[in-house]
Amino acid sequence: MTTSSSFITPDLDQDHVPQPNDDNANDDDTFVWTQQWYPVLPVDYAKGLNLEKKPLAFEMLDQKLVLWKSQDDKYSVLLDTCPHRRAPLSTGKVVTNVNDNSDPSDSSVSSLACRYHGWEFNAQGTCTKIPMEPNSSSSRNKINRIRVPSYPVQEAGGMIWVFMDPYYLEQNQNKALPELPAGATTPAEDLESGTIVWSIVSWPVSYLSMLENSFDPSHAPFVHEGVKSPARGITYSPHNAQPIQVYRLTTPLSAHNGFTVEHSPYLKAPASSTVTNTTSDHSSSSSSPLPPRMIRRQFVPPCTSVVTSPPDFTARLYFVPNTPSRSSTIAYFKLPPNPTMKRLSRLQNILLPKQSWRDALANWMHVAVTLSDARVQFGKQDSWTMQGQDERKLLDVRSGQGRRSWDDLIVSPSDAGVAALQKWMNKFGQGGPFPLYNLLRQSSLSQEKVDKDANTMATMVTTLDSAAGAISATTKVRTGPQFQSLSLWESHAKYCPQCQAVRRQASFLERRLSKASTVTLALSAGNNILFGLLGLFGGQQLRRHYSLAASLVLITLSMTFRSLADRCQRLQKNFFSTGDDDWRNHLMEYPYRFD
Repeated sequence: MTTSSSFITPDLDQDHVPQPNDDNANDDDTFVWTQQWYPVLPVDYAKGLNLEKKPLAFEMLDQKLVLWKSQDDKYSVLLDTCPHRRAPLSTGKVVTNVNDNSDPSDSSVSSLACRYHGWEFNAQGTCTKIPMEPNSSSSRNKINRIRVPSYPVQEAGGMIWVFMDPYYLEQNQNKALPELPAGATTPAEDLESGTIVWSIVSWPVSYLSMLENSFDPSHAPFVHEGVKSPARGITYSPHNAQPIQVYRLTTPLSAHNGFTVEHSPYLKAPASSTVTNTTSDHSSSSSSPLPPRMIRRQFVPPCTSVVTSPPDFTARLYFVPNTPSRSSTIAYFKLPPNPTMKRLSRLQNILLPKQSWRDALANWMHVAVTLSDARVQFGKQDSWTMQGQDERKLLDVRSGQGRRSWDDLIVSPSDAGVAALQKWMNKFGQGGPFPLYNLLRQSSLSQEKVDKDANTMATMVTTLDSAAGAISATTKVRTGPQFQSLSLWESHAKYCPQCQAVRRQASFLERRLSKASTVTLALSAGNNILFGLLGLFGGQQLRRHYSLAASLVLITLSMTFRSLADRCQRLQKNFFSTGDDDWRNHLMEYPYRFD
């Protein structure tokens, strides 16, 4: 007897399921994924990372890139590959062009030097120096013909953006770079409010799954069951879920403007709530006859998702496609004014008059929240669920059984947001930002089209085999917690100046506290020897009491210092932990200091 893993799709009456209307789609232009602006890093983060000294490696659209800053305060993005021996430029450093081999007409004041052989490249990607090349005019001409692809960069809305086609201006000399799409950048009033706190996290999850997740609010009470949200006064639970009565498309699908949807609440109001509707994204209506406040979700291609819930909750999320199996989120949440937080802020200003003290406290509080059980549990619940989703979708398409499409089964009104996004991806986005993977996801891919290009099919199969192998190695079907978990350093801290500041301070405190523990222990031993010698001259009973009391005090101090040093050491380990069962118990042995 043979078994099949194919899906049985029920004969659904689709009349009650909202579907995006193709007739209303705005077919205004072709969407090219590489000819778009993508967010790299919030400017506030970049300022704290000393990019004018040490470059930052990152990935975008499966390209390895490097971000650095010249001394004229301009950011530059280059391909993270030295053309000499293909070493990563991100392991090098930023240097000032003071050598005689530089082109006198070169206005750049800084260069990115490769660590392997010291080759230097300016912001335009032109090689400006080869240390082992003789200094001559012919050598300089040869050096200046060597180039690394340089990607256009701009700052807008408190964010550093990169345009992912390094040859666009060369190939389109009569065209300017496209502008950022309306709605993609942070509003000026939000930036001027001074309350924007950015968060950046990398996930071992595909871009499509992460983006779809933001248009699927009904997953929250099930995936995040048991997680408490004190700010919202709720505990996620299936018992708190309620059907989404309305989920509708409010704007036509557009290649460059995306679309907007709105929906009714999906969580019941807290029992203690007497308010008709809450103000957060996870809001709901009570039994009041008043209509529910509609939650609005906007997609601005290629990666912006804006969630607004009246009267004053906003979440702005950027979903960044790093590789086919990894993505990042850059986000901030604008919450309603909190009188308690204002009072605590005033008290903090009184107790900590220096700004440096307040910054240090904010850094440690940031790390405490990032390592909190609720935050870690929330992230892993999403990550593990979507990793399993990615694995099964790819393997299902590859096996030839089940559904031949990346698209999902649309059953209820709660699926309308995901349906709209998948419709946009298929109509304008060729299924997503990674072409070879898109071929496997397209339900409309006919056998005739495949047969026309045998090379494409061969490449496609090879790519899928390697992808399936990579996924199987890290996202196996779970009999235990075997999914891939990124360490805090890999997923967040390497981009976050607050976390890096705490790591440096923890390293400093560990060394000082270890020395203090050793010194106090030595003083305790010396105290016993000293009072022992003094006891030879009489008064032994009194001296014995003094000796015992002093030794107890010194030993207690030594143990306290050692305990605090161990805590600092564990905190540093937590930055590099990828524990499966418990983030802070299964620790990997990484070097503590990266200075």
